[in-house]
Amino acid sequence: MLKPAIEYAEDGFPISERIAQDWQLPNAEGPVPSSAAGCCTQVDPDSVNTWYIDGKQPVAGQIFTNPELAKTLKLIAARGKDVFYNGEIARAIVAKSTALGGDDDVDGSGQLHRRMGDSDDRQLSWLQGV
Repeated sequence: MLKPAIEYAEDGFPISERIAQDWQLPNAEGPVPSSAAGCCTQVDPDSVNTWYIDGKQPVAGQIFTNPELAKTLKLIAARGKDVFYNGEIARAIVAKSTALGGDDDVDGSGQLHRRMGDSDDRQLSWLQGV
């Protein structure tokens, strides 16, 4: 099921004129990424690495690849949805969230938790039935 998406992520696709025109990253970080103070004065370097080509907004005709997405999709294809909530992907989500001042965590059993508000701790298990 994920094979076509993995192939596009690995092999790439040509950027259309519309994508080239619209694909601009918003300013989403402040001087101290883990603090909301001074938010939104610069782009997130990880977003630039993921969505831009050689650090620049893509132009029409360039081939866009996303090797990290391909890696993520391969992990999900090989190990199922649990790798998203209990494994390497969950740990990467928490690391990025923490770097940006979030308070998501992975508990002792490796389960991803997302805090919703001040005291609400909801385990991300809404896809268990899928």
